[in-house]
Amino acid sequence: MEFNIKIKAVVLAALCVIIMSFFSACDALDVVGKDSIRSFGDLLQALPAEDAGDTWSLTAPDEAAGFFWNGETAFIEVNALPFIDAGLDSSRLPSFADDKLVFRVNFPGTGQGKSEPLEDYRQIVKTGRSSMNYHAAMDHFGVMLGGGNMFEWSKNLVVNTIDGDVQEKDMVFVLNPEPLIGAGVDPARVEGWVYTQVPVEQNGKMIDVYKFLKPFNLA
Repeated sequence: MEFNIKIKAVVLAALCVIIMSFFSACDALDVVGKDSIRSFGDLLQALPAEDAGDTWSLTAPDEAAGFFWNGETAFIEVNALPFIDAGLDSSRLPSFADDKLVFRVNFPGTGQGKSEPLEDYRQIVKTGRSSMNYHAAMDHFGVMLGGGNMFEWSKNLVVNTIDGDVQEKDMVFVLNPEPLIGAGVDPARVEGWVYTQVPVEQNGKMIDVYKFLKPFNLA
């Protein structure tokens, strides 16, 4: 009996080691999660976060868009007037409110509310990893906000680490144009946004899709 108990103890100990090694390996392999925290910290050095009440915010230099976050949510607010001037019928968009377009994603929260800017982003990575993205074509990390809308920032504020070119798009607001065009927007008439094709990966293949982009060079 004592011999069997010892064998069971050894087996259980071995299983614990295997399980701990598995999770440690998964954590080590999550380069996107870890390095996006480092790069988001670099972004906050270049453009310090502002206190926006329940959230932190990064306001675009032209003040036409902003990224907001705490440990439980992330969203962008975009001035809708350029889209209204380009034909948008705002009544056809559920994301429209108070002359703004709002795109949001929520994460499982700790219930502790807002902490510090980088710590709140770290919490987002911890609980909402599936919403984190690395866009290799632009060497950007990003938060996916649903519906093809994103907030992105460069992995390196100085150089594109993929091709070695100077990085000129340090922070980018990305909108899916399809709902906007469906609500009457003429993409050629939208002031302050670039309507262009962007290479993205879908089902393991790179394809070009149209996006509205608002990029900024912060370095």
